Amino acid sequence: MARSSVMLICGRHPRHLYVANRICQSVAPVVIVQESGQRWSYQKVRSKLRRSEITAKVWRTLRDRYRNTAGREARFFFSDAQPHLDRQDLVRVVPHINDPEVLELARRHKPDIITVMDSSLINGELLKMGRVGIVNLHGGINPCYRGSDGIFWALY
Repeated sequence: MARSSVMLICGRHPRHLYVANRICQSVAPVVIVQESGQRWSYQKVRSKLRRSEITAKVWRTLRDRYRNTAGREARFFFSDAQPHLDRQDLVRVVPHINDPEVLELARRHKPDIITVMDSSLINGELLKMGRVGIVNLHGGINPCYRGSDGIFWALY
């Protein structure tokens, strides 16, 4: 039986790289897309400078300082190795997930499934591109897994 072709959209955090590597071992990855985060607009700058946004960012930094210190989470997933993608040859970096290049990659590769881990909100036609559909691994707050970073605690 043929393995499903998968387009992975993932972040750069060690937990996302780990999950992407495990997915690549189980299916036939066709492309791995990562955002560079370099798409800035007046509206984005304005929203990032709101007091509530700055307060939330400071709180997340203070809350997560122990886990992020000295790469503890990276060591959990990758031992002494640097966090990496096993299929670096498939990586395409785009400024934003809704960049026309991402849609073109999906059209060219025609994946059975699109997996999404830690990206911006996906809009438009990309939502319909996976032949079977899209699988979203959401790392948001989940009280059953100790608050934030639900992916880490579920894997742990």
